[in-house]
Amino acid sequence: MQIEDKEAHHWLVDLIQANWDQYLSLWYRCNGMVHGIDYVEARHKELQTLRQKVTQEYGLYEADPFIILRAQSHLFDQKSLSRRLQQDSDSLACWIAHIKKAKRVQQEFSSSSSGQTIFVPTHLLLAHGVMLYVCPSAQTWVSVRLPERIVPQ
Repeated sequence: MQIEDKEAHHWLVDLIQANWDQYLSLWYRCNGMVHGIDYVEARHKELQTLRQKVTQEYGLYEADPFIILRAQSHLFDQKSLSRRLQQDSDSLACWIAHIKKAKRVQQEFSSSSSGQTIFVPTHLLLAHGVMLYVCPSAQTWVSVRLPERIVPQ
């Protein structure tokens, strides 16, 4: 009876080991497909993913340049898509992080000013310490008297 128990034990250990080998082999294969088999391939796959994200962001910006504030449009206007895609993965990752932040700022700005009229002056006249803001779209104007220490002589 003891011999049969030893054989059953060894058979069970071999079966479990075979299962673990299969699972580990499957995990390595799937992980290699997603992340790359070695460091070089992993970096290459990461770079491909970043380039796809950059291309997608440029496409979104071309479709709607107001996804970010105009003051931050240099993020797209500074380099063309082809030049941007030539950068290394660290630079692309930083650029994508800046774009995410710029989009968040635009969303916060849009939600905070929803329903409010933003007064953007189109003319600024300075005469005898008085600044005059003219807003033709609203057909209004506002005069502001400057403190004496600021008035140019």
